[in-house]
Amino acid sequence: MIYFKHPSSAEVFAYETEQERNDFGAPELVQMTAAEVESHINQQQSNQGPRVVTMRQARRALLEAGLLQQVDLAIDALPEPQRSAVRIDWEYSSEVHRDRAFVQQLGQALGLSDEQLDALFIQAAAL
Repeated sequence: MIYFKHPSSAEVFAYETEQERNDFGAPELVQMTAAEVESHINQQQSNQGPRVVTMRQARRALLEAGLLQQVDLAIDALPEPQRSAVRIDWEYSSEVHRDRAFVQQLGQALGLSDEQLDALFIQAAAL
């Protein structure tokens, strides 16, 4: 199954093959990433994705999303004392909890929506 979403409405479409999608005549649809597909499927099964992942899983998911190098820059851009608190959590936590303040702060600093953060947690849990 290949999943696509409409770029403005975010409506999800699934096709067995690329040809089936072409036959349907929807060139504006964008193929979803593996993390987006996983998030979509898991949201249908449960409104909550994983709430806790290991720091290793979190860093791997960020690496795969091309965001890992941006984390230090995002932390450095935070005002004090928030910067120091987030830096401690980032460097010394063994687990990452989805509902912790530093996750929200980093997500916002990286420009991620709640849905994108959820997708990263889903991706991380699979690693």
